[in-house]
Amino acid sequence: YQLKNFPYRGGVYNISVSGHGNGIASFKVDGRETEYPHVPAGLEGLIHIEITMNGKESGGDFNLRENHTAPDTPVLRLTETGLAWNHVPGAVSYTLFRNGEPLGSQTETTSRLHAVSMLEEYQVLAVDDSGVPSFLSNPVIHTSGESVRLIQAENFNLSAASSFDGYSGQGYVKFTKQNNARLVFEADIPEDGLYSFVFRYANGSGPVNTENKCALRSMFVNGDFASALAFPQRGSLEWSNWGHTAPVLYSLKSGRNSFEIRLEPFNENMNMEVNDFLLDRITISRVR
Repeated sequence: YQLKNFPYRGGVYNISVSGHGNGIASFKVDGRETEYPHVPAGLEGLIHIEITMNGKESGGDFNLRENHTAPDTPVLRLTETGLAWNHVPGAVSYTLFRNGEPLGSQTETTSRLHAVSMLEEYQVLAVDDSGVPSFLSNPVIHTSGESVRLIQAENFNLSAASSFDGYSGQGYVKFTKQNNARLVFEADIPEDGLYSFVFRYANGSGPVNTENKCALRSMFVNGDFASALAFPQRGSLEWSNWGHTAPVLYSLKSGRNSFEIRLEPFNENMNMEVNDFLLDRITISRVR
């Protein structure tokens, strides 16, 4: 191996490594053997480094195994009576998970669900005859109408916009750094508990992998700071591409609760100029 014309401090280095092994047998600087394999910091000009490996291998046995491919990942869906997923070739059983906890093993590709009073999240994985599992499937949410509150953002103190397609309700609310919109809304909560907040939004400020234009805001509940909110980019000019944020969990008391979404000084992103998104609706679900 060779590395030529590598600048380091006051010198330019040509470095060569020959042989193989787990240690260095010889280390030369400009043709002279050194006691220790290091480069003095004060060298200047063109320097040649020659490294020869010792040809030795580390002790110990290698644990060789045959290649094994994990089963394909099932695709989970919600049906009228429960859950269903595709048969995975090579799978001998499936493990269903509810809220991250396994419910047991089964061979069928369906599972009945019963009425619930709060949000539940399901996933499933396939297991082959060697006991090797697949990745967990896509998550599926199961809940009842009583445990969910759908809040249309345009129904409160901010004006509705409708220039882009795909929104629910009568429109959406536009948030920019310049207008510093503050959305204030209320919701009746049936009982004390832990609730999930999921925001349906669009952010077409840029591509998903660069430009640092994730929109950031803060949520306040009954006047108290509850959580920071992140609305990542979904594609350049993709303002009709609607998606959902990661859930935000917060404990609520029964009765009327007030909420506010606003831009705080600490909600600055790395772009520093663009901090925009469209908010369609908020889903509030009881999880515990």
